[in-house]
Amino acid sequence: MTAGAPLKVGTVLVWPASNELDAGRGRERIAPRLMALLIRLVTADGAPVDRTTLIDEVWSRKGVTDEVLSRAIAELRILLGDDAKAPRYIETLPKVGYRLIAAIAPLDEPSLTRTAVPRAPKAGMAGGVLAAAVLATGLAGWALRDAADPAAVLQRQFAAATVLAGGADIEVAPRFSADGRRIVYAVGRESSRIVVEDRATRARSFVGPEGGLQTSPVFRPDGNGVVFLRVVGDDCTIVEADAGGWRERLRCPAGMRQRFDLAPDGRRIVASAQRRPDRPHALLEIDLAGGETRWLTDPAPGEGEDTLPRYAPDGTSIAFFRGNDSRRELWLLAREAPAAARRVSPQSGLAYGSAFLPGADALLVSADWVGFRALLRVDLANGAHALVGARGARFPDVAANGDVVYELATYRANLWRVDSSGSRPPAEAWPAARYTNQPEVSPDGTRVAFVSNRDGVEALYVAAIDGEARRVPGGDEWRTTRPRWSSDGRDLYAVRTRRGEPASASIAVRIDPGSGASTPLPALGDHVHDVTPAADGRTLYVGELAGHAIRLARVSSVDGATERLPLPLVSEFRISGDLLAYAQPQLTGLTVCTLPALACRPLAIPVDDATRFDWTLAPDALWVRVGVGETAQLARYDPANGRETLRLPLGPTAAGTNIAAGRGGVPLLVAREAPVEIDVMIAPR
Repeated sequence: MTAGAPLKVGTVLVWPASNELDAGRGRERIAPRLMALLIRLVTADGAPVDRTTLIDEVWSRKGVTDEVLSRAIAELRILLGDDAKAPRYIETLPKVGYRLIAAIAPLDEPSLTRTAVPRAPKAGMAGGVLAAAVLATGLAGWALRDAADPAAVLQRQFAAATVLAGGADIEVAPRFSADGRRIVYAVGRESSRIVVEDRATRARSFVGPEGGLQTSPVFRPDGNGVVFLRVVGDDCTIVEADAGGWRERLRCPAGMRQRFDLAPDGRRIVASAQRRPDRPHALLEIDLAGGETRWLTDPAPGEGEDTLPRYAPDGTSIAFFRGNDSRRELWLLAREAPAAARRVSPQSGLAYGSAFLPGADALLVSADWVGFRALLRVDLANGAHALVGARGARFPDVAANGDVVYELATYRANLWRVDSSGSRPPAEAWPAARYTNQPEVSPDGTRVAFVSNRDGVEALYVAAIDGEARRVPGGDEWRTTRPRWSSDGRDLYAVRTRRGEPASASIAVRIDPGSGASTPLPALGDHVHDVTPAADGRTLYVGELAGHAIRLARVSSVDGATERLPLPLVSEFRISGDLLAYAQPQLTGLTVCTLPALACRPLAIPVDDATRFDWTLAPDALWVRVGVGETAQLARYDPANGRETLRLPLGPTAAGTNIAAGRGGVPLLVAREAPVEIDVMIAPR
């Protein structure tokens, strides 16, 4: 085949010279970079191509990371109709690179791609009419395809996304003006500014004050001003600014979350805040002129908080997420009847914002429903969702013409080995360029199980404390979380959800960490949050999902006898030896109980809803994160009386369960997140 000649890859028709392919949806143009990536794999003729080679030869510039390559491969797979779990085109070779496994052949264009058309007259009106008819027929065909598969249109759109703002600092919270001609976003980490950018000229200007955290900017309807949130110390205000200056409009309600939205008429905002200290965050509207408030929702303890609200273009409805952390669900309410709010989709997981698509019959959602964070199109009528690309995207905004801006966020977290004696500095254990968390130390303290997406897809790993990490075989079609060792250290118990299915449909399994062979435990139900073996080797303590709280039971692994424990609903629990500890929704503190008698005592330990993953129970201690961010520390408490006995300088900062400890704090592991890197991306329609 000559360079640039049309070819057939598997069943996909490819025209490299024009950056086009046909994967069964009709001929479509793709991003030149994606075509270059595909052709580089083609020229290897079935041989593996390592990641460094692909980055060097396809991008040919410094500063491109593994994450950029991974996103490009994911986008290419979408275009080819490939599946990373059962590949037909691109095979991932862990710790090596990628290999094209589809057959390659020259493309016989006349027979494969063209339909005979009667020869047009050489000149005159008839030729023009026929040409116009052929063109109209082609356009109508494309229109029909687009109408039939709107997700495919979005996939092509995101495949061609480019960086709008990619400076050294992070850029967050992009929003369009009503006419789509300008974009506003925040620049900076702890201290930030609001930037307005003209799309035509690329001219940028700052609005608003300097100093403090300024974020969540939204244009006023007429485009003459921006409303945003400003935090200076403990002081939080809603600010309005334009080229002529700025002023504070009102003070934030108690506990207000950063991400809010401005109504299309510019008269009010919708935000997530605390209605009462003993209740989850709820949605309220605030009138910007007079400050009057109107509560829209009132979730009960255990239902999770309501957050990340977005107005529909006509202002009559609001999309939002309900739940906690990794179990957030997409909901919709009508402003005139908020009590009738409904859940849109059966899916739940980590969520990072949404925006209404033109026509307001679907939402563009950032969530991890497909096993990684990306953008999905969600039909509001039936809740059906489709992956549309942009792996790593979060907090999208959609212009009236369908253009999209979003944050492209790169997260990395690793486990750190902490010396509880303080004689050695903390050190990274099994570092990777992806996300690792949920560590669990074996009963003898020699091994650790954890969850990581270091090979591209989230999976379960086991490592000797001073050895290499090894992926547990099998289970690729499942998302496996919350590993717990059996009392003899031979098996792992975990929770599994089939990828692409609702996260609430979760089952318990017992896994042989050597072979990966797994045994489902259907008797424990299909709403399992956590399953932990007791020290006696005969009892399982099971956390069953009850809304967004957990109901505890113990089950005999011998005869299946089940006893529901006479305890309140909990938000998290841990078991070690003859102790059980749990936290409760909307309350601060931990309760420790002896087993099996369940003699319980509350302890004044600083664990609440925000930190319910940031503690663990070891055989002889409670380990708890204190403080936030880079200044977070790790404290040890006596489980008998709640007295603090040690403070170490390195605390966990990652998402999910983040601390694992053996007896005496040996070993002691915490998951820490590196500073996130965020750029603003734009995908024109």
